[in-house]
Amino acid sequence: MVNATKTLIADAPTAHQGLLPNITVKGDTATGTWVMEDYVNLKAGGGFHGYGQFHDTYKRIDGRWYITGSVLERYRMDTLPDTGPYQAPQKTN
Repeated sequence: MVNATKTLIADAPTAHQGLLPNITVKGDTATGTWVMEDYVNLKAGGGFHGYGQFHDTYKRIDGRWYITGSVLERYRMDTLPDTGPYQAPQKTN
C-alpha cells in the first residue's frame, strides 16, 4: 500500500489534517477519534477533497505513547476537475 500511494501521489501537493481529537486513556492503552479532512491533487490529473475520521489505538511503552493502529473512515470524497498532470515547481538555489 505504501508503494502504491507513493507512486500515485509522488510530488503532487496534498493537505491532510486531523482535528478535534477525542482520546480515551485506560492505563497503558488508549483509543482516539480524529476528525479528518484532506485535499489531494493527483499527479496524473484530477484529485479529490475528502472528509472523515481516523480511529486510532495507542499503547504506552516505557513512558512513551505509540500508535498501534489507525483506520480511516471516509464520509465523503468530492472529485476535483482534471486540469492535466500536476507539475511540481522546480527548486532553484
